[in-house]
Amino acid sequence: MLDSVHAEVTGPETGAPVLLLHGWGSSAQLMRPIAEALNDTFRVHNVDLPGHGQTPAPPEAWGVPEYAALVQAYVSRYMDAPVTLVGHSNGGRIGLYMSSEPAYEGTFSRLVLVSPSGITPPRPASYYIKTAVAKTLKAPFVW
Repeated sequence: MLDSVHAEVTGPETGAPVLLLHGWGSSAQLMRPIAEALNDTFRVHNVDLPGHGQTPAPPEAWGVPEYAALVQAYVSRYMDAPVTLVGHSNGGRIGLYMSSEPAYEGTFSRLVLVSPSGITPPRPASYYIKTAVAKTLKAPFVW
């Protein structure tokens, strides 16, 4: 899949690396104004994630872990880590996920997040039981 990832790479080869990741249902085109603002100084990689823009869809539905693995492979092959990530929405979510996983330590030097989607934390069964009880007790008072 990595070989089919479309990326617009601009800026001086010696510039500090910046990776741009767009949001869900979008493409690198959305991030192009940011790339243009940065490419005088930075080496900017503006990537179309799989299933978006000019990058074909993955063979099956992917979640955040699969996108993170692809981003890691991209950085390892085409960039010098650590890189600055500018992530919008789902791109920010991928960055947050990767930053919280030990396997991706050292990938990013900094995150610039623009309206990132959240990551649902793992919760114990007691959380769901308390939530269900609270909703049940509240139900008679909701009109």
